[in-house]
Amino acid sequence: MKFKLGLCLCFLPMILTQPYCWADDDSDDVDDDIIEIIEKEKEKAEEEAEEEAERLLESLLEQEDDSEFDDDFEDEMEDWLETQLEANASDEDLEDQMEQELEKRLESLADDDEHSEEQLEFVDDKLQQLWQFEEDLEDSLLPPLPNQMIALVSIEELAAVKASGVVIFNEQSLAEFGSVLVTFDNSKPVAIESEPNHVYQLDSLSSANKSATKPATPLKQAQLMNVETTLIAKQRIGLMDSSINTQHACFTGVAINQHSFHDSAQPSFNHGTAMASILLGDNKCEAQGLLNQAQLFNAVVFAKNDSGAVVASASQLVAGLNWLLSQNINIINMSLSGPPNRILEQALKQVSARGITLIASAGNDGRAAFPRYPAAYPEVIAVTAVDQQLKIFTRAVQGPHIEISAPGVDMFVAQSVEQESAYASLSGTSFAAAMVTAVLASEQPSLKRLDCNQRTKDLGNKGRDIIYGFGLLTK
Repeated sequence: MKFKLGLCLCFLPMILTQPYCWADDDSDDVDDDIIEIIEKEKEKAEEEAEEEAERLLESLLEQEDDSEFDDDFEDEMEDWLETQLEANASDEDLEDQMEQELEKRLESLADDDEHSEEQLEFVDDKLQQLWQFEEDLEDSLLPPLPNQMIALVSIEELAAVKASGVVIFNEQSLAEFGSVLVTFDNSKPVAIESEPNHVYQLDSLSSANKSATKPATPLKQAQLMNVETTLIAKQRIGLMDSSINTQHACFTGVAINQHSFHDSAQPSFNHGTAMASILLGDNKCEAQGLLNQAQLFNAVVFAKNDSGAVVASASQLVAGLNWLLSQNINIINMSLSGPPNRILEQALKQVSARGITLIASAGNDGRAAFPRYPAAYPEVIAVTAVDQQLKIFTRAVQGPHIEISAPGVDMFVAQSVEQESAYASLSGTSFAAAMVTAVLASEQPSLKRLDCNQRTKDLGNKGRDIIYGFGLLTK
């Protein structure tokens, strides 16, 4: 049986929300004593990992009633694997060592007469289910754009990059960041901080709506947040999304400004149109939203790629943030998710430093998924979704970074079918983030980070928890 620890390591960057590193053995600044201590700690961690793996598997096999651990098996294994990966993040050889050792342990168990063939088949089946689950999660994350790296550099650094002979695909001056955003080929090393040009997805799903609850408009669902009528928000709200169909009946007389960051990609209108219908409260709209008198500035960073997927790259997100800063916005909604990216993180830190409120959706990849970004960055308010009974959205990502809950399930929103006005019932942490954005935008002139203890209705365990954060945001 193949115990594929490598699958979890594919998610390793998303486990680590804070920098963590071992000292480099080749560093001139680290003396031999420290290196020896580090090596001993690595060996100790490996031994503990092996012992814990054996203990866990044997304890499962000893259960008389398989049903006792059937439901919790995946959760327990996920927690253990995450702990081991966090503790041993920088040891490149540990993955192979642990995989080989675990395979030996399992083969040994299989040869042990004390364990029935039925028990072993059960454990094998559960492990295969776990790895299939991990593969499904991995498939939900899009790979970075091939051979592309990005960096925010000064004019002098850009000149040095060019002099090194690196092939540059694109360079864009970003006045608000005081930098040049450069996209270049990754075939040669460069002496600047850079990252792969990661790809991000939008956080909405079609609603199965199997419950008896009918889809409700954003304004109707906002009653759960003590919002009884449309809110006045004379604010400039930023959005990073797909295109908005400004000809939709919901947006008559509404101020929407858009700037595209795609040259030739086919536009997609559904997600952006749905988000705008939540934020903007035209009473002529069948899916009436929350705000009156707001101005919406949409950085159109999402469009269809060659395969038809609606995606945005990290470079487009950074360029979109620069444009939103130039529009003097007060709050930015990012209903999108993907891997961590240091260049995007740099940009978000600068945006946050200007006092702009950043809100992002937690992601729709399920409770066992590792944190998604930008929601997991400390500068960003991470929002999860609940249904009309205040139960967690079953597809919502969970974790200690979750801060606020808001309605986002079976929401009746505007859509665009061949650029014609339409409506649909959709679910996702995207829409919960939009609800939070609308409520906070109505509270100027002091848009500051939430005072969560006074502004929320506790939904889960007392205090902050990994499912609901501090709880439901209330007006």
